[in-house]
Amino acid sequence: MKTSTVMLLIGLSCEAYGQTAVAPWGPEMNAGKAAFSAGKYPEAAERYLDALIKAEAAGTPAGDILPILRAFAAALRTNGDAAGAQQVLERILVIVKEAHGETNPETAAVLSEIAVVQRSQDLRQEAIETLKKAIAIRGRSPASEALARDTTLAGAVYHEMGEDGLAVAYFQMALTVWGMLPDSGLNVLTALDPLAAICRDRNDYARAEELYTWALRLREAALGPEDAELISTIDSLAYVLFGAKKYDEAEVMYKRLLSIWERVGGPEHPMLSLTLDKMTEFYMEQKRYEEAAPVTQRAQAIRVKAMLQTLHRSGRVLVGEKKIEEALDLYERTVRIATDARVPDEEIAGVLTTYAILLRQQQREKDAAIIGRRLKAAMEKTTAKEGKRAQPPAPRQ
Repeated sequence: MKTSTVMLLIGLSCEAYGQTAVAPWGPEMNAGKAAFSAGKYPEAAERYLDALIKAEAAGTPAGDILPILRAFAAALRTNGDAAGAQQVLERILVIVKEAHGETNPETAAVLSEIAVVQRSQDLRQEAIETLKKAIAIRGRSPASEALARDTTLAGAVYHEMGEDGLAVAYFQMALTVWGMLPDSGLNVLTALDPLAAICRDRNDYARAEELYTWALRLREAALGPEDAELISTIDSLAYVLFGAKKYDEAEVMYKRLLSIWERVGGPEHPMLSLTLDKMTEFYMEQKRYEEAAPVTQRAQAIRVKAMLQTLHRSGRVLVGEKKIEEALDLYERTVRIATDARVPDEEIAGVLTTYAILLRQQQREKDAAIIGRRLKAAMEKTTAKEGKRAQPPAPRQ
């Protein structure tokens, strides 16, 4: 939907709003709803536009046009036309103000929607001004989820603008409002997590520890103590405890983080190596070198294995492209890396098999025989571990 088309609609005369007419736009609205439900957002916007044009032509009252405008704005926004959606929402705002007044919650709701699309266009200062109006209206009533969401959004926008002092103030306001709601649940995390992150980045470890501990308790209560969703919070809490030199408590968090990654991703998950790096720094800071050594060795082993797997995949691509000389060079380098890193041959059996085949294809029988013997020994070790009958070596090709 072009913005110019939307602007033309925004400029339509409002004189006919007081008139009454039979609504002739039902088929277009139904077609728009069907397209929207099917994920065909450009088509939905077109159908809603058709409905709006018919409604305008029929002199439909403003209140009856609102559902069309709301659907139209939603379709534009979902289709990525934030500027067009903003223009439609601003028209809705005019109608809502005329119907309900400047300080009605309905007006605040539209202002909040406008702020969201302004933010999506990087119009952050405009979004802040719009949010302030919405917050001022909502502040006249008892604490509500809408007020909590608006203050949380204001904090996020200020943070994006680099105004962390104001961001902290609004996030703290949001926490207060969320805390007054009996069923806020995990929604409070939308303000709690970014506020904790700001405190962490400012090296305000005491406040960050308090906030991250709160966030962790909330997630544990809702998700259990071993859920993957706890990873980020535990990681951040370990960091601030380390920064505060609360080493015993930090170590508990690092080990817990490691345990969850092992359970979620397995003992060789790439994220494990990052956690192990952090633990290495943690031990090195305290000159606990004997504990740092096996941790860093494990991190290296995980990375080497991941690199070997990547190189093997790259080699298979080269073989598929018939670039045999390049593939041979790559597999020679891969085997050398594995050997230098003392990776057991049974863990690179696929690499050895492909390398041996390529060597034989190039009539490098002596080199192929050496790799073949390594592969045979690796298969025998694997068979001994698994208690299975040994398979014959790969046939010569």
